[in-house]
Amino acid sequence: MATNTHPPPATPSVQIQTLQTRHGDELSAAMRANDVEILQTKPAPGAWYLHRVALSGVAVQHGRLGGPALALGAAHPDHVEILIPWPDSAAIHYCGQDMTGRIAMYAPGSSHQARCDASQGFTLLSLDTRALSGRIATLDPDRGPDIPAGGFSHFALPPTKELALRRNILQLVARSREAASDSEPCAAIPALAEAIVGPVLETLLRARGVGQRERPEAPARRATMNRVLEYLAAHRHQPVTVEDLCMAAETGLRSLQYAFQDHFSLPPSRFLRYRRLHQARRLLEGRAAKSVKAAALDSGFWEFGRFSVEYRRLFGESPSSTLQRCLIAHGQGPLRRPRQAAASAIPQEL
Repeated sequence: MATNTHPPPATPSVQIQTLQTRHGDELSAAMRANDVEILQTKPAPGAWYLHRVALSGVAVQHGRLGGPALALGAAHPDHVEILIPWPDSAAIHYCGQDMTGRIAMYAPGSSHQARCDASQGFTLLSLDTRALSGRIATLDPDRGPDIPAGGFSHFALPPTKELALRRNILQLVARSREAASDSEPCAAIPALAEAIVGPVLETLLRARGVGQRERPEAPARRATMNRVLEYLAAHRHQPVTVEDLCMAAETGLRSLQYAFQDHFSLPPSRFLRYRRLHQARRLLEGRAAKSVKAAALDSGFWEFGRFSVEYRRLFGESPSSTLQRCLIAHGQGPLRRPRQAAASAIPQEL
């Protein structure tokens, strides 16, 4: 992971961070303030990156998922988060709904889930609720955004505004990267950020969060998934079973399966297997596990051969290769096996 953080000298209130990595676990760590956990579901050879520009009351994060992945978490309790997908070749789903051509908004503290089936770009706006209240009062004193506590809504920008929004996002990324690398003045950055946030808020006030029509069972399944996510967040570093999720969601197995199918298009057992594989990799890369066997056991795997096969299939390397690579990167050298006796020293009759 390569991270650079620079406070440009001309505008001390602007913070710029860039991150480039080869997988989603480090991207999750970089977005920890947004409480995001990213689980790749297939080998992801593409680039994973994040560029973050933080100003007073607003943060703009522009990034990319390097391959098929699931993302889950919860919005910050003091922030409204607006997620703008950049679909390339496949649809992207937020909270179980197709978001092609739409923008998602999460109220403070609300849970979120996303599924993308290919490499995807995204832009995440995090707006401080106190600053947002002042902006809304300026834009329209008589109205406010339709975002009840814990709510999720989505809306579409007019095509011309959407093109302008995406153009401004790319300009902000380019100008802030230049400022970070060359220590140039950043006077244009606040204006570019305003050109991104302003049209989104104006459209939000007009749209009132009008979304697509839902099936009758959708609210109940979303409530089930919200309880599941709360439980997973409280047990982020522990192995979790399907039975645990049923108890946490206060529902039966069939209802749990329907909720997972709606939101992630896979059964809960496969979701938990992806989660355990990522947990094992975090243990190996963080050197919290002294051996591959220890990482497997701590992540809830008991069949070590099957664990190794599934790990290699998902991440493109064996778990022992991950451990060796991380030990070498931290100057500890590769693990060495005990030397076997020379062949000439072995009795011939054996």
